[in-house]
Amino acid sequence: MLVSPARADRAGCRATERQGLNAALVSIFLLAYATAQLPAGFAVGRFGVRGLFSIAMIGTSVATGLVGTATSLLALKIYRFALGNEPISFRSWNIWGCALGYSFQLGISNVLLDWIPTYLISVKHFSVAGMGVVAAAPWVGAVFGNVLGGYVSDRFLGRRRKPGMMLSALATAIMMAALINSPANPVAYGCLLLLTGALLSFGFSAYMVYPMSIASKQAFPVASAIVNMGGQLGGLLHRFSRESCLTRMDGTTFSASWRSVLS
Repeated sequence: MLVSPARADRAGCRATERQGLNAALVSIFLLAYATAQLPAGFAVGRFGVRGLFSIAMIGTSVATGLVGTATSLLALKIYRFALGNEPISFRSWNIWGCALGYSFQLGISNVLLDWIPTYLISVKHFSVAGMGVVAAAPWVGAVFGNVLGGYVSDRFLGRRRKPGMMLSALATAIMMAALINSPANPVAYGCLLLLTGALLSFGFSAYMVYPMSIASKQAFPVASAIVNMGGQLGGLLHRFSRESCLTRMDGTTFSASWRSVLS
């Protein structure tokens, strides 16, 4: 991920153009990751997880090492696609609904991951040091949110996962509006981001656990793959739509970023 920003900086690109390049490059990984889910799920259901897991880990390690050796954007694109690819008949609207919900949740997580540093510096006018501290707050909150969500689901909700998933979705929408309208005070904003991360993650892990309760042992790998595929495709589409809107507002086009990545 260092090649694209460095190339953009040398070319004198603006912040939105750099973000467009980064988003396009990450999208290549997400596309490969998403398309590999169903074949991997069927393979695990047929051959078992032990041998395939070892192969996947070796392939992931090799691809990760190759990313660090990339000396051109073309090589980096190839290695990122390879990295995304390494990791029974089944039908259920619950699984597809879970996958759809996970796509939106993962899309919001990608927004926080991609744009909080830029937003804090450009809009809230935080210092670099202040930005670094505040930008870490949602991920600290995510740790507590995941633990608390799992505990509440198991202890008080009879291991039902949907209530936590729905609470996370509703609370995240409210917190996004609060973040936009909050004052530019590092302490207050950091606490708000901490709470956002906790509420987002309260039901986040439930998306991957939920298929266990409705799928058989043989069908679970495919069910889990469908949910994970939905999440990764959601992250991909969110990046497309977000960067397209932002670059148009900045007077550029997202297609220019993609031409740079695909050329």
